[in-house]
Amino acid sequence: MEKYAKEAPKAAPSAGIGLSLAESIEQGRKDQLADAVRKRLEAVPPLEIIDNEFIPALDRVGKRFEAGEIFLPRLMQSAQTVQNGFAIIKDRMRASGEKREAKAKSSWLPYMETSIISERISLT
Repeated sequence: MEKYAKEAPKAAPSAGIGLSLAESIEQGRKDQLADAVRKRLEAVPPLEIIDNEFIPALDRVGKRFEAGEIFLPRLMQSAQTVQNGFAIIKDRMRASGEKREAKAKSSWLPYMETSIISERISLT
């Protein structure tokens, strides 16, 4: 408790406006992530978003869970948020016919639902 008492309260973003993909994942904001993914797909290949943004953000959430900084509901909320992002990316990849091998490495995957892993791997 002392640890948290020393921290200044963080201001909540107004309706999630201006959140990055990582912030949306870490805060479990599904709608904001969906909008951000659609915009990001205009400039970045789908698998780059997964490998360079989704996976590192999920790793940070997992590490915070392991450290006891967040609890299971937040972990699951972040996972569900990423599932929404995966669905958008998967649809885009199907529409474009893109298929490639994707990295599926994360240090905290044992804590995630297997559906996240299968979504990640089924992109190929």
